[in-house]
Amino acid sequence: MKLAIVTDELTQQPEEAVRAGLAMGLRHYELRTVLGRRVPDDAAQLTPMLAELKSRYNLAYTALSPGLFKCEPDAMTLEAQLRDRLEASIAMAQELEIGTIVCFAAVDFETHRPAELRAAVLPYLRRAAERLDECGMTLAVETEFMSGCETAQDAAKLIAAVDSPAFKVNWDPANAWIAGESPLTGYLSIRRHIAGIHVKDAFTTAWRGRNPFAVLGEGRLPWADILSAYLQDYPPGSAPAPVLTLETHVEPLIACSERSITRLRELLAGHGPLPGQTTGARAEQAAPPASGAVASDDTAAGDVAAACREGAAARADGDGNDASPARSADRATGAASPARIERPDRAAADALDVSPDAARGSNARRYDQ
Repeated sequence: MKLAIVTDELTQQPEEAVRAGLAMGLRHYELRTVLGRRVPDDAAQLTPMLAELKSRYNLAYTALSPGLFKCEPDAMTLEAQLRDRLEASIAMAQELEIGTIVCFAAVDFETHRPAELRAAVLPYLRRAAERLDECGMTLAVETEFMSGCETAQDAAKLIAAVDSPAFKVNWDPANAWIAGESPLTGYLSIRRHIAGIHVKDAFTTAWRGRNPFAVLGEGRLPWADILSAYLQDYPPGSAPAPVLTLETHVEPLIACSERSITRLRELLAGHGPLPGQTTGARAEQAAPPASGAVASDDTAAGDVAAACREGAAARADGDGNDASPARSADRATGAASPARIERPDRAAADALDVSPDAARGSNARRYDQ
């Protein structure tokens, strides 16, 4: 299996993001916004820069997320996305040896109408999947609340309707939970059609005017159970397995990403050792492999057991501040403990929302990317 992170969940500066990721033992990265620009915008500048980083640090880019079809469902806009944005994304992905392009199923953040959005975007998804099939690539539709693919069950409907081997799901259980879906029910509906999984937590379904997301294990999604189901279908060493991509969505980004990736490794290690474990120090993990080949994250992530033993060891965020005060603040304000809780009804979930955003750090950044 591969563990990855979205680069802009660390910083908009690509080399800084890579170095921060390497310090966490990560060599796989999803690309979304770089230097404040959504890929593939300004590809002429960004592509050579990203290719050079890929070569110098022996990285792999797992997916390109250009915001394809994350737009109003009018025909003119969708056609322009298909004609221009998709083709530019394919060109950039081919240059960077990326096999997956993430898309959406149209959005309307004012009116809840997923069935209507799905119907409007379906012809364009079919054409986009056909184009990527020609290129030997994968189109992965993301689950996103207030879109035509809010939940995994919505994604299953699109999988059946598009009917292409190139069309899969970029499953975001937290987004789908906010939309009202039990993660385990959702997983079972798409288990053989997942290209990647966005890993993040959430503490409330009330998303308007706030950031509903949390450090992994500090929200209310049953991630231990989600990963247990995932590992039953994709045991360590099996290939291909959906990429597990950390999408932090909580600031300070680097400190919260460190806490989240540590928790993810703890959860994975609870199911037994991952293949390729080593006993190298964390500092050595950041160095490019001597062979020049991209290391498996099972190896490059280092010794999972050692990462667990480090557990609560203090780690500094990007400004040199220890991340533990934010964790303490979460506890002090009654934030939910690492969740094995299935999603209750929406009213009950909102009633449990007692944690002010201030206790989770500054969450003013956009989280609906």
